[in-house]
Amino acid sequence: MIESDPPGPLVPDRPLPVARFAPERSFYITGLTKCLSPGLRLGFLAMPEAMADCTAGRHLSVGWMATPLIAEIAADWIGSGTAETLLALQRDELAPRRMLSAPASRRRRSARRR
Repeated sequence: MIESDPPGPLVPDRPLPVARFAPERSFYITGLTKCLSPGLRLGFLAMPEAMADCTAGRHLSVGWMATPLIAEIAADWIGSGTAETLLALQRDELAPRRMLSAPASRRRRSARRR
C-alpha cells in the first residue's frame, strides 16, 4: 500500500495513518512543503525494512537527493521546535476555514464545547 499524506500534519486529531496498521506492507509518504513552507521541498518515506534497498535504488534512479541547505534548515527547524511552532500557527490559521467547510452538525458540536 502507498499512502501519500502531504497535508496530514495540518489536521488536528486526525486518525492514524493506514501504514501504522500494516507497516510490513505499507509505504507512507509526507513532506514539509504543504504543511510548513513551500520552500522546504523535502519529503519523508516510511517503508518496510525489507524493502529499503530496493526502494533506495529506485529513488536514486529518479530523485538523487535533497538540496543540502534545505535539509539543514529542515533539520534545524525540527530539532529546535520551530517546525512544531510553525505547524501550530498553520493549524490556528486554518481552523476557521475548516469550520466553514464542516457539516452543520459538527459546527454545532464545536460551538457547544467553547
